[in-house]
Formats: sequence, structure tokens, C-alpha cells
Amino acid sequence: VVTEASYVNVPVISFCNTESPLKLIDIAIPCNNKGEQSIGLMWWLLAREILILRGKISRQTGFVLDDKEIMPDLYFYRDPQESEKQEAAEIMPEVKPDYEVPSEAVDFTAQPEIKDWASETATWNPGSKPGDAAGEWGAGAPTTTW
Repeated sequence: VVTEASYVNVPVISFCNTESPLKLIDIAIPCNNKGEQSIGLMWWLLAREILILRGKISRQTGFVLDDKEIMPDLYFYRDPQESEKQEAAEIMPEVKPDYEVPSEAVDFTAQPEIKDWASETATWNPGSKPGDAAGEWGAGAPTTTW
């Protein structure tokens, strides 16, 4: 459509992103054209500026046309099924979690209790053999050879 407009000298105004080609665009309006919300907002701003240029509204009165205030959300498409899902979610009762949140906060800056690690190894006898330990670990080792 842009190419055909250039054949008949129709000015082309476009919402352009940074990677949009500007080859046949006469007036580029920089904006984010990837999101639905940003495109709706830009349409609202463009319609408002056109009405200001035509003298229908002024910047002091806001976007009021024929005693009706034009809101930006009128430019956004709302899927009827999504609104039904949202209404159903509001009707659903609140589900309580199966767990409880601890009432007191955990202090992560507290230092842990420092124990004497050397006392744990004080009972070690350097003369004992590994096979002298009590229990099933010290049971007879197999005497078979390869």
C-alpha cells in the first residue's frame, strides 16, 4: 500500500520503530510499534493532534469533543472472551494456600554459633588401624584374590 501511495503522490505518515525501513515514508513518527498498547496510545495522540490542528479542540480543554471526553482506552481492542474470563476470575472464591508463612522474619545478618572443630577429632587414636573399627565395617574382609 505504501508503494502504491508513492505512485500517486499521497503523503504517507507512519509509526516507525528503529528497524522500520523509511524508503517511501514521508513523515515518520517514532514509537514502539511492537506492542498493542503503544499503538493504541499513538493512535489516540495522533487523533488528538489532528483535532487540535483543525481547531476542534484545544490543549487547555483536553480531548473533549461534542461535550464528551475521549479516553485513550477507546483506542484499544478488547477481546470479548478475555473480558468473560476476567469476570469469571473475579467471581471465583479466593483459594487459601496449603502452607503457612512464618510470622517472624529471618535475620540473615546473624552470625552462626562457632564451634571448636578440633574437639570433634580429639578422640582419634593415631595407632589404630582402619580394620579395628567396631560394627559391620570391621567384619572380616574377603580373602579371595583375583
